[in-house]
Amino acid sequence: MRWLLLAAGALGLGLSSFLMVKAYWGGDSSCVLGPLPGVEVTASSLSAAIDRTWEATAAARRGAVDDAELAFSGYCTVCTQAGVRRQLREEPMFGKVHDLAHNVDQMVRPLAPDLAKAMCLDLLALEEEFWGERRPSEVARLLEALAAKLEAARRILQEEGVLP
Repeated sequence: MRWLLLAAGALGLGLSSFLMVKAYWGGDSSCVLGPLPGVEVTASSLSAAIDRTWEATAAARRGAVDDAELAFSGYCTVCTQAGVRRQLREEPMFGKVHDLAHNVDQMVRPLAPDLAKAMCLDLLALEEEFWGERRPSEVARLLEALAAKLEAARRILQEEGVLP
């Protein structure tokens, strides 16, 4: 089972790296996040996701990258590889920000393509950092940047009246 988790992790990192290279150095630089099922974008879910992202930023600033990753994506790479199961908290959007960000991309892209692309690049960089070096200051920087972009996306979606 452990080899399967490691293989899945390596595949995820490889795919993320491939997408980052394409986005930064040619090819299709549109960097689009595909929609993910199970997380609806509403005013309340987006607000909760922004709160969780700031919470994850604070955790990373304390050096708690595992806690930051768990709050953001519901997954802890290092914990899983060590066979440790972490419990998700029963709070709105805890562990679901990653998935919601994918769905926000779909709503924001027609209205603000540059913002959507910037969110995509930040999310890919964050995924790569979680699967790679896990530097607390870099994780915090990327989470902070993504939180600011999610706040900008919320403003745009509210102004356009497309946020349920």
